[in-house]
Amino acid sequence: IIFDPNSNKLEDQLKYFDVEIIFDKMKESAKPNSERFVDNRNIGVFDLETYFSDKNNSVQIVYAGGYIWNNQKENLFYLKQNEESYELIGRIFLDLFDKLDFGKTKNYLFAHNFSKFDSYFILDALSFYKFEIKIIYKDNKFISVILNKKYQILDKNNKITVKNKKITLLDSALFLNSSLDALAKDFNCDNLKGWFPYNFVNDDTLYYKGIKPPIEYFTRSNGNIISEEDYNLIPDFNYDLVNETNKYLSKDLNSLLEIVHKFNDLIYNNFGVNIYDAKTASGLSLLVYMTNFYKNNFNIPILKGWIEDYIRKA
Repeated sequence: IIFDPNSNKLEDQLKYFDVEIIFDKMKESAKPNSERFVDNRNIGVFDLETYFSDKNNSVQIVYAGGYIWNNQKENLFYLKQNEESYELIGRIFLDLFDKLDFGKTKNYLFAHNFSKFDSYFILDALSFYKFEIKIIYKDNKFISVILNKKYQILDKNNKITVKNKKITLLDSALFLNSSLDALAKDFNCDNLKGWFPYNFVNDDTLYYKGIKPPIEYFTRSNGNIISEEDYNLIPDFNYDLVNETNKYLSKDLNSLLEIVHKFNDLIYNNFGVNIYDAKTASGLSLLVYMTNFYKNNFNIPILKGWIEDYIRKA
């Protein structure tokens, strides 16, 4: 495509050209690899739990979080007394990086609504821990974040060498734009989202033990309240907020991991590509198209510049 910056005429702005060379390169990189999904287990999920810490509901504090890596047991973390949120997040990611292998770059970690929620807490916190951070940002969203950390290692000759560990954070909601609860049901997951008293958590109840909170505290982000039948299944006494948070977090993590694997299975089995080779649903669509349907004799016009901007304003 050739653009004339001095003209606003469509015929001057948009000219067709042979896209064969460019699309050949894209297609080569998009070729399916049967080992990428079957053998690559470097996929995980993570989640953070927050509460509002002041009366104006304007400050959110991360008080719990966790991850599952390589289909192993979940790793759960809870805010310690006198610990700051950024320190909790640091503990989570330092623990995760301990499990990564040096030199492997195809490590992917999914969170649901990462671009609109978790990313802000993570980026602020990890700035304290010497992570190199690369951000892909578009339309007021964090599309992906690449975390890299350097380690000084003694080699067999007792010389210090620098090695890297890297992971890419992705948002599952940019592929599947629905709630975690709805997706778990859509994918017939064994792990379904549980109920939790979100609004009960505050500075004074973080380590609460006692009778179970009233029914009105057990809500979902969409405003739904727990049914009396489900509420009555919760024991009336010995309610431990730390234990209940960990159980709830564990369900969320296992549910998301199951969704990610089932969705990746679905896409790979039908189109031969992996979801983590893209960053959004539109990017995945392009990858599927380039891998399965594009032909070298196609001549595709691409809109850029003021024309693209004008169309996007519609």
